[in-house]
Amino acid sequence: MKTSKTSASSFENQGLSLTEAKRYIDAIDFSMIIKKMVEHQGWLQKEAEAVCRLYKNFLFINKKYRENYSALPPSEEVDEFWHNHILDTMNYRKDCEMIFGAYFDHYPYFGIDGRTTMKNLESAFETTQKLHIKEFGEPVYQITSNWSKLIAFLKKQFKIRPKRIAAEALNHS
Repeated sequence: MKTSKTSASSFENQGLSLTEAKRYIDAIDFSMIIKKMVEHQGWLQKEAEAVCRLYKNFLFINKKYRENYSALPPSEEVDEFWHNHILDTMNYRKDCEMIFGAYFDHYPYFGIDGRTTMKNLESAFETTQKLHIKEFGEPVYQITSNWSKLIAFLKKQFKIRPKRIAAEALNHS
């Protein structure tokens, strides 16, 4: 689990209203991220779609409550989806501007940065869970089983990938 932090200046422009942000979040087309997760990261289609829904919930919770809490970390699977969204830099930047009014920073060192502990991270995630239940009537749940993770690992190992591996370094000795 990792967390999010936004800079103080990010609160100057709040982005869309809460109602508009919810509508915007629900309408975001994450089909290419889902496709990448299925075809290149070994996720099952239904699992990638389920974590997409939880990620959209995570965005909404942060839009609604981020000013009241110092950290609202996602689950590990939602965090993985978030990483994929961040890598789609143009869309991520645009989505952040629309939803939050600024770039929504990702802070991956929560619990290991020397200022916070894993206990702090777990406590912050409990808050995320409570807010998720309050807003959506259910907790954030684990999408992938250990079996699915093994299948994903094996698919990655044996999948034919495009030739994008750098040539071996020339022997300069």
